Amino acid sequence: MAKKQKSIDKLIEEALVPRAEQPFEVPENWKWVRVKAVLEDMISSNPLHIDNKYFQYIDVDAVDNSKQEIKQVKKLRIEDAPSRARRKVKSNDVIISMVRPYLKNIAKIKGDVEGVIASTAFYVCSPKNGLLTDYLYYYLCSAIATKYLISKTRGDNSPSVKNTDFESMPFPLPPIEEQKRIVKKVELLLSKIDEAKQLIEKAKESFELRRASILNKSIRGFYTKDFREESVRKNEVLKADKFTEKLLEPPFQLPIGWVWVKLEDILKEKKSLSYGILKPGEMDTKGIPMIRVMDIGKGKYNETELFKVSKELNNEYKRTQTEEGDILLAIMATIGRAVVVDKDHKNMNVNRAIAVIKIRNDVNSKFICNVILSPYFQKVFVENKIGSAQSRINLSDLRKFLIPLPPLKEQEKIVEAIEGLNEGENKLDNLIDKLRQLDNLKQSIMYKAFRGELGTSNSSDFPPVNLL
Repeated sequence: MAKKQKSIDKLIEEALVPRAEQPFEVPENWKWVRVKAVLEDMISSNPLHIDNKYFQYIDVDAVDNSKQEIKQVKKLRIEDAPSRARRKVKSNDVIISMVRPYLKNIAKIKGDVEGVIASTAFYVCSPKNGLLTDYLYYYLCSAIATKYLISKTRGDNSPSVKNTDFESMPFPLPPIEEQKRIVKKVELLLSKIDEAKQLIEKAKESFELRRASILNKSIRGFYTKDFREESVRKNEVLKADKFTEKLLEPPFQLPIGWVWVKLEDILKEKKSLSYGILKPGEMDTKGIPMIRVMDIGKGKYNETELFKVSKELNNEYKRTQTEEGDILLAIMATIGRAVVVDKDHKNMNVNRAIAVIKIRNDVNSKFICNVILSPYFQKVFVENKIGSAQSRINLSDLRKFLIPLPPLKEQEKIVEAIEGLNEGENKLDNLIDKLRQLDNLKQSIMYKAFRGELGTSNSSDFPPVNLL
């Protein structure tokens, strides 16, 4: 028996979002709809059916999530096609990753994409007639859409949003002429913000290069030459055999009195290097703060709201309970961020993307943190990271990483020298704060755009019922 077709009225009713579920008020001639109602059905495509030896593949890594654009499409042999290479894309589609939506891996598809296939990690959004690609793209990039998707994210190892949950997302749909005006206004305002950001980024890059240069020189003894010469005269030098065997090919030449040691040589105990909580579960507002990669930067803490885990779960991970002087190191996601635990961040815990390094009492943890943040050590991270979808560093490899180690007194002098030379940090913090303000302004513009508050509304525009 043939399936009974739904009436036009019934289809429109299913497409519209009930008033109780509408996130906010929009102009009267707009409509709140389920995003599925304005998109064509996704099309599957198997690379094996392509009449060629190679095909173009877009995976999550191909998207630059800082700019929300595709940076590089992979060229793969047909026989090497991943099982997830199944989404057909075409020009003017918008792709959005359903995996870790907070990372905002979103991009527009441009140009000739014949034979290009995307990963099933993406939802491929093909706008129906009456919906502008750019309007859809800006909405998906907005904090409004991201907040909704985060609320629908499930899973621990690979937190994702179900396609059906994405399809149910409320979407503010203005008349087509209004969409055009919104896109034009948003692009004008965002272009001015981007110009300002570029100027600030250049200044920020200059400070960061200076900081990298300071760290690079400090771990080679550049700033403590006079102090070291005095120490050598007093015979205050480390003995190489106290820590490790003599290296045949050291990474670079060390000053007199310094030695190369493995990271494991300067740990309090063999077990003093561990990563944190694997499955944090739901937020426990009365629990113990858990530090994540997003909570730390390079040598400092970010201004973020700390997630909290239950006291029982915290007790299961005693090895990673933080103590003053520990080093927290990002070993997944944004690898290489590191910070020393201060009095405000002790008695906490960390998630599995962070390693807690507990350093011996006769070694200065601030010095070791500066070594970790130096260009030399950051390069070691790049050379030793594994994984493609999510890069990481194995703790067994990390233990073997080499540290240039001066005598304790010289370590302390180097820390003092770095802190003195980094007086420009406040200026850098100010620049970062300005960038944050510009990002907030950007979201404010988007927020107003999708409420019809950018001065682009025209009540005489016909409602977008025909699209539905």
